[in-house]
Amino acid sequence: AIGKAIVNYNRALKLAPYDKDIQYNLAIANSYIKDRIVTVPDFFLSNWTRGLRTTLSSNAWAILSLVFLTITLACFLVYMLGEKKSVRKGGFFAGIIFALVCAMSVSFSVVERKDIINASEAIVISSAASVKSSPDRNSQDLFIIHEGTKLDVQNSYNGWNEVLLADGNKGWILSEAIELTDLK
Repeated sequence: AIGKAIVNYNRALKLAPYDKDIQYNLAIANSYIKDRIVTVPDFFLSNWTRGLRTTLSSNAWAILSLVFLTITLACFLVYMLGEKKSVRKGGFFAGIIFALVCAMSVSFSVVERKDIINASEAIVISSAASVKSSPDRNSQDLFIIHEGTKLDVQNSYNGWNEVLLADGNKGWILSEAIELTDLK
């Protein structure tokens, strides 16, 4: 039951990422997980980019990209129609800068949307599940994971999912032992 609760809290958090009640309830549910997996730290630039990207929703980034596109076009209009060389130069360089910011906001919007809809994140919903070395019931057991553990699904094959844990361990698990947190 705790696994299903964690799945649904993760789904709710995707719909309302800043909701303190959902975050609190998810933290309570996560405190009941048996497996304590130490996360491999990300590169600091990845963390910074993710932090910036998650400050706004996908739709907000899309609207912001339209604003930056409008400013970019206005700057290039100044470049094309400007009388003075300094005004034209300023319009050109400002247009380049706003074009780059527009491209960044479009990419943030796309990535945020992909993270919400096409999640590869899954939660173990069976009380205990064996992670195997290959997608076969007779293959070697690598380790056991318990209900509520968060996984990243890499591949699927014939009722099995190749999963990656936060500590870098990888293996195959039966599809019925996990549930994806996507919103489909």
